[in-house]
Amino acid sequence: MNLLLASQNTGNLVLIIVLIVACAGMFVLSYFKNKKYMQNQKEMQDKLEVGAKVLTKTFIYGTIEKVTETTDGKIVLIKSGEGDKVSYLEMNVEAIYSIDSKEEIVDLEEVQSEEKVENVNAEAVEEVKEEPKKRTTKKTTTKKTTKK
Repeated sequence: MNLLLASQNTGNLVLIIVLIVACAGMFVLSYFKNKKYMQNQKEMQDKLEVGAKVLTKTFIYGTIEKVTETTDGKIVLIKSGEGDKVSYLEMNVEAIYSIDSKEEIVDLEEVQSEEKVENVNAEAVEEVKEEPKKRTTKKTTTKKTTKK
C-alpha cells in the first residue's frame, strides 16, 4: 500500500514541476517578445518627422504637421482628411501605431493607357533615331563623241 501511495506522490510531484517549468518558460518568452516590441516602437517613434503619414492606434490615417517636445514626452499634431473635411488631432507619440507605408491606389485602365502612350512615343523616337541607309552610287562618265 505504501508503494502505491509513494508512486502517486511522485507522479503528482513530476506534474507540478512540469507545470512550474512551463509557466516560467511562458513568462520568459513573453518578456523577450515584449522587449522586442517596445524596442521596435521606440525606433518608430524616433523616426517620426513632419510630413510622415501615420496610422494611429484608433485606426485614423493622417499626416504629421508638427512635433513638439514636452515634459510628458513628444506630442504630435496630425492632419486627417482632405478638402473641406480636414481635422487636426493632437496626441502623444505612443498613440501612433505605425508609419503608413502603403502605396497610392492607381486605376488599372489609366496605367494601361499611359503604357500605350509611352510605347507609341518610344516607337516614334526609335523611328526618328534610325537614319535611312545611304546608297553609294558610282558615277560613270560617258564621253560624248561628236562627229565632225
